[in-house]
Amino acid sequence: MGVAVMAYSPLAMGRLTGKSFKGAETKERVFASGGYSSEQYDALIGKLRQVGEAHGGATPAQIALAWTIAKGTVPIAGAKTAKQARENAAAATIILSGDEVAALDALSVDGQRSGLVPGWQTSKLDEL
Repeated sequence: MGVAVMAYSPLAMGRLTGKSFKGAETKERVFASGGYSSEQYDALIGKLRQVGEAHGGATPAQIALAWTIAKGTVPIAGAKTAKQARENAAAATIILSGDEVAALDALSVDGQRSGLVPGWQTSKLDEL
């Protein structure tokens, strides 16, 4: 059909960058967790780091973006700095093996896939 799917928040509101957000939870990050526990994120980030080492020291964020691309989607990744933008763009040059994609997929299947918008974003829709 020639339709591309754009992946919103492919880095799970920053969680898949590998940085710690303890004490900095926002409604957006909680929703983006998709029902994942901290342990599930830790396991996934550990695998992102491991795969990154096999790709010349790529960051967890770069591997997460490459994984999204390997799944046939176009990731929409935010960047707060020029350095982050360059790192995100470099993810397009990373080609993951089928085994790497499968290993990352295996760690991601437990999250919720509802596609629903959280109530705090739609609370005013009933008034329309």
